[in-house]
Amino acid sequence: MPTRRAHPGVPESDSVAHAECDGIEGGSVTAGIDRIATITIAVRDQDEALAWFTEKLGFEKRTDMAAPGMRWLTVAPKEQQDVEVLLASWFPNLIGKNAAWVLATRDCRQTYDELKRRGVAFSQEPTQRPYGLEAVFQDLYGNAYALIERRPE
Repeated sequence: MPTRRAHPGVPESDSVAHAECDGIEGGSVTAGIDRIATITIAVRDQDEALAWFTEKLGFEKRTDMAAPGMRWLTVAPKEQQDVEVLLASWFPNLIGKNAAWVLATRDCRQTYDELKRRGVAFSQEPTQRPYGLEAVFQDLYGNAYALIERRPE
């Protein structure tokens, strides 16, 4: 069963869940990968991508700062606090070659209607699947996104 353990300088509310492990001092993981923090997507133009993600999907800009030889620009859904999307213009050979993303929604049909109203191009209308209701759309670079409303368990 995962336990929450605060790290030095991190509030308890921001601590990371750790699985109990046999054979490790104290019974918990002390080193290793805790979580996914950032997902990178290749874009042609960071300002164009920022506008698309914020205006079409309703994401918010999280970080926008100069870094050596690049601009570190991240966005995320307003309620998503632990993972951000890095809009990277320094990988032009990867534009449009992203694996399909899975985005969660509480109401697939309502979200589908709202995103269509904002001009998002869908390749699949909401369709019932064994795992829930799913719609599929593409961003302005051709990357695929599955929008899924999970079935109650």
